[in-house]
Amino acid sequence: MNTTIRYVVLTAIRDWLFVAILGALVIAVFLSHFLASTVLIEKEQMLSSFTASSARLVLVVGMIVFICFNVRRAFENKEIDLMLSRPISRASFIFSYWIGFSVVALAMLSALGLYMAFFYKYNYVGLSIWISSMAFEIFIVTAFSLFAAVILKSSVSAVLLSFGFYIVSRLVGFFSYAIDRYSNLDFKTFDFYSQKIIWLISYLMPRLDLFAQSKWLVYGADLVNTDWQIPILQSLIYIPLLLSMAIIDFTRKQF
Repeated sequence: MNTTIRYVVLTAIRDWLFVAILGALVIAVFLSHFLASTVLIEKEQMLSSFTASSARLVLVVGMIVFICFNVRRAFENKEIDLMLSRPISRASFIFSYWIGFSVVALAMLSALGLYMAFFYKYNYVGLSIWISSMAFEIFIVTAFSLFAAVILKSSVSAVLLSFGFYIVSRLVGFFSYAIDRYSNLDFKTFDFYSQKIIWLISYLMPRLDLFAQSKWLVYGADLVNTDWQIPILQSLIYIPLLLSMAIIDFTRKQF
């Protein structure tokens, strides 16, 4: 298992993933400074929000693209066949890959956290909770991207499916609010069925819109409130579920 984890980390270094994402983070920081300079009031708060949101998007998109293309390339180049020739179970293989990708993501998230702690005037309790919830979000995205790359034969399809999962997970809260807000319109039939579909999706999908909230950085986190506990609870549900589905599909494949 340790050998597989080291292999994933070395692959990220070989593919210049760290350099690419760190470069993208630098660009995101410069753009955040430019956007914050255009506002008249609360520039520091806007800069904090812009930086956090752009860095969050860069990390998620970078990890999705890297995981999907890395796994599919390993299938096509028969690297996975070679790894499975060693005394390692397929369940351990999937789990090792997920740990390896998570280690890579945590390394970049740690660099981002250190930068934000030294160069921005954040509430440190809020920053700690934001970084922690961001880590849980990346763990879920990593698990789904690995699952998509295992079940699909195309790298592009896996990337698109992972993007769709992430976008819907981020927007499902907005859709639920919109349905509740406009439930008294005249379109009763449409409103009834749309509300049921949205609620079904909200029950099945993780609420990633409740992860890494910018208000924690700007106003701090209320430890009495349970908002910060949601990333932990949802991670405990969705990560084992996604990894289990990936293991089930992987064990059925013939090499």
